[in-house]
Amino acid sequence: MKNIIGLLTILIFISGCGKIITVPIDSTPLVKDKSTLIIYTSKNDSKSCSACINTVFPSKLSIDNHFVGQITPEEPLKIAIEPGKHDLYVESESGDYNQVLSHRFERNEVYLLRAWLEIRVQPKEILVKLEESDKIDSYQVRSHK
Repeated sequence: MKNIIGLLTILIFISGCGKIITVPIDSTPLVKDKSTLIIYTSKNDSKSCSACINTVFPSKLSIDNHFVGQITPEEPLKIAIEPGKHDLYVESESGDYNQVLSHRFERNEVYLLRAWLEIRVQPKEILVKLEESDKIDSYQVRSHK
């Protein structure tokens, strides 16, 4: 409970700080005969959870239990992976919140995934969300750098 209150306080404090920037996404494939995965973090604009706070956050990405990189709001992570089924594991920098997503990747395809942190008031829980995104050229995010 103390963790949730502390996190909410920090989020409210920093939500007004920083500036909105536009981050470009280069969706050209990295390597022939492999899949390209691009993961970015931005707020969820869905109104599906009225009792939620969702925000961007730096996070770590592991694929099939191997760390592959860091995702930050200001820079998407772009990697080439072998085609086939893989488990994607995303966790916050503090290591407290994570999600596993199993996904099948096809050869020579580009996949765009979006991650965000969702804090639910009822029931009380903190979730990392990861979902497939529509193809986009850029996204906007509040930068604290």
